[in-house]
Amino acid sequence: MLKLLRGRNEGAETGRGRLPRVADDLAGLVARCRSGETGALTTLLSTLGPSVLPMVRRVLGASDPDVEDVFQESLIAIVRTLPSFRAECSTRHFGCRVATLTAVEARWRRHAGIPVNPIEADDGPSDPSDETDCALANWHEIARHFPHSPYAERAIAAGSGGKTP
Repeated sequence: MLKLLRGRNEGAETGRGRLPRVADDLAGLVARCRSGETGALTTLLSTLGPSVLPMVRRVLGASDPDVEDVFQESLIAIVRTLPSFRAECSTRHFGCRVATLTAVEARWRRHAGIPVNPIEADDGPSDPSDETDCALANWHEIARHFPHSPYAERAIAAGSGGKTP
């Protein structure tokens, strides 16, 4: 006979069918970052770093030689996507999600034969607008491999600075 077990979140729902929202301890810091305060951005990245690095290690593997490079790319991606952060989740969750997507992209680039660190590429574009177009093409290629993912279009928008196909 099977026994039905309740999930750990069952019974914690509010009357509207949603879990209660937990206050984001970094919301004030995000607001200061959005206002352009440089010290706040440094503090935010220092605070998110210990949460972001394990996510990169989980995707790439702890002994992967590109962990540090992808970690830095993740922090840059967090800075670039911070203006579009809608605070529908905690800032830590947002940072970990961006890091995971960045690490998955790096892993895909390695599999496709594209260097993880674009600075090391000898034949890379020299015009900054070409780099943007190349990055957008990479996001489109990644999304092509995951056509049924509800996050593919959002990933393209995040990676292209809001440009969608």
